[in-house]
Amino acid sequence: QNLQETQDESAVFDDDNEPSTGLISLIRKNSLQAGIANDTTNTIVADDSTSYYSADDDTTTAGITSIPTITSANVEEEEVSYDNDDEMNMSILKSKLKHLFILSENGKPVFTRYGDEENLVTLMGVMQTLVSFSEVIASSQLNYIKAGRCRIAFLHKEPLIFVLISYINEHPMCLTQQLTYAYHQIISTLTLSRIKQKFTVQPNFDLRRWLSNAEKKLLYNIIDMYEHDLGMVMTCARCLVLAANVRTQIGQIVAQTIRGQKDMIFAIILAHNRLVSIARLKNYHLHPSDLYLLVNLVNSSEAFKGVESWVPVCLPRFDSGFVL
Repeated sequence: QNLQETQDESAVFDDDNEPSTGLISLIRKNSLQAGIANDTTNTIVADDSTSYYSADDDTTTAGITSIPTITSANVEEEEVSYDNDDEMNMSILKSKLKHLFILSENGKPVFTRYGDEENLVTLMGVMQTLVSFSEVIASSQLNYIKAGRCRIAFLHKEPLIFVLISYINEHPMCLTQQLTYAYHQIISTLTLSRIKQKFTVQPNFDLRRWLSNAEKKLLYNIIDMYEHDLGMVMTCARCLVLAANVRTQIGQIVAQTIRGQKDMIFAIILAHNRLVSIARLKNYHLHPSDLYLLVNLVNSSEAFKGVESWVPVCLPRFDSGFVL
């Protein structure tokens, strides 16, 4: 259920109507800071490694000081102080234009794109509460929240919850699509049947035990790929530019190589993250989103560079519980 933005923006952040902590506090603080900046010179000065939105457009403004400050012609620079670690963590999160969170239905952290999951337990608990409240009270899933520049997309796939917070003007469908890629990336390595079986027996299971650095790297890279590959947005395979006769010859060679091998389902040739040729058994099809999971696997694994390797992988669009 999408929560639509009302005409009166101030009503969205009324202190009498909303709590002062957690995710809603993060949204409200962003809106208030944007309003303060608009009343001064619309410029936010920050550390070189941090980007902030200017108050009047969708561009970012990089600064030169080590502590975030708001400057104007009539107001002297004022240092931002933090009352506790939670507020400091919130400030770090607000400096990122896009953030991905993965948690279990019990609110236990699984993955965060930035920061440490242990320091975001309270925030993820608020996210889990929002999703559960919507499903219990409104009997429908919470999909999208828009508050000023902040856009929050939710995807509930039992037994996991995926949340994407973005300060980029992206369409809600694109945000949901990125969450779906993250969901498929997890089950491509762990398989959906295995995850469901474990959480059925042990609802409080910490899925981070199954996520090694290699699996986390895949999650980092799949979001980065989406931001730079238009093919993922359009859900289509991007092919390497080749002469038609050259591509035909390559396809014939691949088909002859796998002919008669009953255990071979797909044979794929990739170059520079682009599809060169694909051969498959009759009645079997490879979805473009599964192809991008394979591309991400090849790019993220050192095992595929220079040597022949065998790696089990699940293709969610092909079969979410079957490992190739």
